[in-house]
Amino acid sequence: MKIKKLFRLMLLFWICLIACRTTPPADEVSNTAVPPTPITNPDIVEEPVEIVTPEPTPTTAVCTPLPDDMTILIRREEDLRGTIEVTGLQPDDRPILIITGEAPLGNYREETSKAHDVGPDGRFHHTINFKSWDSIEGYEFEGRLIHNRGVACFSIDLPLTDGPLQTNHTINNDIENPLAPPPVLTLADYPPNHTPYYIDHGDFWLVHTPAGQLIAFAPESPDYADHITGDECRFIWTEAVQRFVDPCSGDEWELNSRLNLKESPELWSNRDLDQYGISVQDGSIFVQFHQLVQALPVNEPLLAVDSQYGITVTAVTADFTPAVTTLNTLAQVDPIWNMDPNIFPPQQALTYPTFPNSLFDNQGLAIPSIGGEGGAAVFDPRSGGMKQMMHTHWEAVSQNAAVVTATLTVDLSNLHRDITLPLDWENHQSGDVWATEFPLEIGYAAAQVRQVEWVETTENGRARLRLTVTDDSPDDIRLYCLHLDTADPWQRTCANFDGELAYTIVTELGKPVALHLRAGLELRTPFQLAWKPPS
Repeated sequence: MKIKKLFRLMLLFWICLIACRTTPPADEVSNTAVPPTPITNPDIVEEPVEIVTPEPTPTTAVCTPLPDDMTILIRREEDLRGTIEVTGLQPDDRPILIITGEAPLGNYREETSKAHDVGPDGRFHHTINFKSWDSIEGYEFEGRLIHNRGVACFSIDLPLTDGPLQTNHTINNDIENPLAPPPVLTLADYPPNHTPYYIDHGDFWLVHTPAGQLIAFAPESPDYADHITGDECRFIWTEAVQRFVDPCSGDEWELNSRLNLKESPELWSNRDLDQYGISVQDGSIFVQFHQLVQALPVNEPLLAVDSQYGITVTAVTADFTPAVTTLNTLAQVDPIWNMDPNIFPPQQALTYPTFPNSLFDNQGLAIPSIGGEGGAAVFDPRSGGMKQMMHTHWEAVSQNAAVVTATLTVDLSNLHRDITLPLDWENHQSGDVWATEFPLEIGYAAAQVRQVEWVETTENGRARLRLTVTDDSPDDIRLYCLHLDTADPWQRTCANFDGELAYTIVTELGKPVALHLRAGLELRTPFQLAWKPPS
């Protein structure tokens, strides 16, 4: 901790012990041992270019009352370790949590963006841990939660106790305003090479690209065991291999923020480092923390991408060798499809019916497929949907090929819904047949209950109904199977569906019908990814 190192430094100064390494204060840059050298790029040497992080939203630091539907709780694990739990956030909230501490020896400040941690239920949690401190005597800890509807201010009392945190409308004004702009840093502090620099006040790394551009990104480790903190898993820059190493998993990350599959144990992983866009305004470079760049480096063009009906397929990498061509694609599914990769049985996933349909070069030559494999379907915390990596292999592409095009046909299998079908029991009786228009929405696809027939009333007083269902999907979506029943949808196979089908169900009289729906569909228009092989 910075306070611990500062305390040691003061002791050394006062009692003249032997020298030891110090840590730069919070308003300086912690970087590698590369000495600062002036920028030689003629586009930026005329005057220093400032790097400024914009103020988070909202821009006011004034404490506001906690909304009635929000709570901030502390869950105690030990006297100096616990979890802050927040409920009642809005679905589009991108909260920022700031914890500050003041003591005679110095101040403590921790700022954490929770933009991607808010669940669909409006909750997030954050671990606080002061166990590693030599001493917390004299510290008064306070917090701010910046959210869409204001700024919630609260006190953190040690030792920790379970219960709601005490919120208030005022906070110690002597503590550094956490929303004030950080110190200005010039590009002269960053040599034009590939070595990353950790910007302490912003908790991100600034990296030069070979083209002399900049990217900014922050490490986001996956969830580890409860006893491991995010600080313990902070990625370490390893100069020898020119990669960031995750000390908890052993994963190694390239400067372009991609996982090095050859040197990482989690070969199935499709996580990326969080990256943030950079814009230049009036000679200043702004790190856009509100603008997250998903899955791809800021300064590299897309290799190839195609999107339709809430599904985006991106060619992440393409490797051409004299023996084989390998394409790695990332498929991202919009939350509208309501696909849960953890559902059982079975796991929901995207499928490529053939791996893939075709690969052609610009001369019309088909490259034979060798095969492929799919990665695990996982939840995408950035979009709230699902994502999945696919790896496909073909024979080598001709050296004369200027462009190659992959055509991929995508299926969505095992789409599950729970639906309540209202029926007009009072105006109908056994033997009646009546028309209805009840939609069965399945993402961008849909079916519709067009007709209800009350076939009979059973001996135990239940109604046997026949539901006529028709396809109501766009022309580009083929609904090829549809299961509809009051029973567990996984006990039976998904019935082949070709535009219209009748389903017989048995249900209680006088009540809405609770139905389980399971569907599979194909996007008729294939995804096309075209790119240029390296010359």
